[in-house]
Amino acid sequence: MKNFKIIMTFLILTLVFFSTNSIVDAKSKSKSQDKSKVIVTSVGNKLTKDEFDNLLRMGFTELAIDQMPSDIIKDNKDIITDNIGESTVYQEVIEQDSSDKLSRSSLSEDNESDYHVVDLTKEEYFNKVNSSTQPELSRASNTTKTSYRRLTTTVSSLGKKYRVNSKFIWDKLPKTRSYDVLTTSIDSTFTPVPGSNYGTQLWTLGHKSSNPTPVTHGSAKYKSSSKTWTKSGAGYGVRMNLKDSTKTSQVLALQGYSYFDIERSNSVVPKYVNAYGNYSHAQKNISSNISYGLSFGGPSISWGNISSKSFSAITTHARTKY
Repeated sequence: MKNFKIIMTFLILTLVFFSTNSIVDAKSKSKSQDKSKVIVTSVGNKLTKDEFDNLLRMGFTELAIDQMPSDIIKDNKDIITDNIGESTVYQEVIEQDSSDKLSRSSLSEDNESDYHVVDLTKEEYFNKVNSSTQPELSRASNTTKTSYRRLTTTVSSLGKKYRVNSKFIWDKLPKTRSYDVLTTSIDSTFTPVPGSNYGTQLWTLGHKSSNPTPVTHGSAKYKSSSKTWTKSGAGYGVRMNLKDSTKTSQVLALQGYSYFDIERSNSVVPKYVNAYGNYSHAQKNISSNISYGLSFGGPSISWGNISSKSFSAITTHARTKY
């Protein structure tokens, strides 16, 4: 009987050992297959899961990756860094029709502003976004429109250089669509690398039922040589004409991003690498002829030929150790 117990114990331990190894091998095989999985984007680019995840960590959204040109993917997909700083600000915006003067004055102390902006925590923000069912309103309507926006700024180490990336996302779309400005400013110990800047605006359109494709994606690309950029030693900014709805299609989603590389400009060794994001949304229809300047050490914009009251700004500050 004693020998029988010893044999049974040995058999059970052996079974447990091989079962555990089988589970480990299965998990390892699953992870290996997961890493080798090829993701094909809507524009035909092929990415491994690791490459896709690298792009997400660099600050790009899934929609941005899906619509990204092959040359931009090539420049970014293999960047791997553990030294990343990121900051996101979440806001609720109550936009009032300009003809409703009584309601306007109750929403803002600034009589020229049609906006009342509330900063939210991440949890508050998505609770409000998910519970909001307000439909898209026409510009002619004499009612209040509540929209939700977020701005994220990311700083990533590229060895001797760093990349700064700012992106805005409208989770509930704004009523006004005109010329907006997205900027990222830096500290005076750094300088932008010429030609490293790139930006994109992305949207999703819903079409009338007669259209064979009910939902499509589109984008506007802002290459480094585009005249939409404002460049200075303190940072770069890009002007974007927000996509608007038409008689046959409706904008369902809207976002944009811009990035550029920076490097040290002098012998001073900084403790941190700072990036200051600013997304200024036009509160009314404005001309594309916008001039502005950026300053070191903060997200503020100095407007030249237009009043700052024409915009509603959301700002961020991200940093990482040098």
